[in-house]
Amino acid sequence: MRVEQVRGRELTAGLTMAAASLTGLITVPSLLFQAGMDFTAAFMSMVAVSIMASAWLAYRGLPLLALPSVPLAAWLAYVVIISQGCSWQEILGLSALVSVMGIFLFSFGRGEKLLSAIPLWLRKSLVLGLGLMLIMQGLVQGRLILASPWSAIMLGNFQDPLTYWSLLGLIVGAVFLAARFAWALGLDFLLIAGLTFMEGFWILPTAPGLLPEGLEKVVGQLSFGEVWAGAHPLEFFLLGLVMFLAVTSESWCLWQGLPHGEESPRPVLRGLAGFSLLGAFLGCLPLSLSPLSAVGWEAGGQKGRSMAAALVALAVLWLMEPVLAELASFPALTVPLLVLPGAMLIRRQLEDFPMGSLTVEEFLPGLAGAMLMALSFNVTAGVGAGLIARVLFFAAAGRGREISPLEVGLSILFAIYFSVSYL
Repeated sequence: MRVEQVRGRELTAGLTMAAASLTGLITVPSLLFQAGMDFTAAFMSMVAVSIMASAWLAYRGLPLLALPSVPLAAWLAYVVIISQGCSWQEILGLSALVSVMGIFLFSFGRGEKLLSAIPLWLRKSLVLGLGLMLIMQGLVQGRLILASPWSAIMLGNFQDPLTYWSLLGLIVGAVFLAARFAWALGLDFLLIAGLTFMEGFWILPTAPGLLPEGLEKVVGQLSFGEVWAGAHPLEFFLLGLVMFLAVTSESWCLWQGLPHGEESPRPVLRGLAGFSLLGAFLGCLPLSLSPLSAVGWEAGGQKGRSMAAALVALAVLWLMEPVLAELASFPALTVPLLVLPGAMLIRRQLEDFPMGSLTVEEFLPGLAGAMLMALSFNVTAGVGAGLIARVLFFAAAGRGREISPLEVGLSILFAIYFSVSYL
């Protein structure tokens, strides 16, 4: 009986990871669609590359999914592409360059030295910022918070069906998690999906399945074109640097809480960079170790059957693009899958960190960076503000010798970037 219980738990954990991945499978293609990419093509490319990378991680015995980061995709879509006028083709080109840099750095250990030069609290604050961005993305997507003419934000109108079902799904999912249900978020998703289906907020497509198609619209479309040719070189450099730090720091920090794995994350980070390079040619954003994998850990998943179940479920979902596209039309279904994993990611990053030992000059830069990332959806601004604040606060506290030359150099570059971009 005990063996059967373990097998059942592993199977449930794998299906839970696949259910949680619905967040990325729906949200990232939706964001890229707003940025001009075909939804079906973005979906097919993303899931194909994610399955390959996740299968490679499973082969290494790691209970992890590799997916494009939802907060990173939101930043690239809203800030870099829509606001700054870049194209998704040029973002894929920059992703290819960043991936090549990652392969090189993690082949010779330089990547670990670069990440190690960034203070632990700032690295963790970057992941905290990504977690807060997940939460904010969910709350905004479900219209639980709105822009306000007299304050920063205000609560949504709960007579709005989207707001009502978003709040209900969030409450039910949190209760399921608190009750330690093995498949809390997956059960919550199915429950809200069933109720909203009966209410007529989405319909089941006549043809729920679809063979892979549309890839010709994104394969080989990466570009290094006109926008980057006319951009300020410092802006191009810092955008690539922040993309590298965001992807690798998310994977690096998630690795710290991994129950099993190798001592050094270098081979995994190098492999993810390789799959990200492949993904850039296939029309997929850079991959990272997904924080949504934490949902599977909470359900008791480790490796083996849990990853096999997750990969099979992802393969099935890959062929159900019409259904997922229909689900994306009523975003209340994915609000719990954004907000609650974001909260779990924050909890996991803070649980082993000695918060009480942090001084003011150590705490405030990380807090400022994380809050700015969440409120502005601008990862570049958050990282830059955190680094600049750290240098200034440590100098003011008489601890300037503890600041590394790399931190000082990056702070100067970000200060120049802010001056060029915002002054």
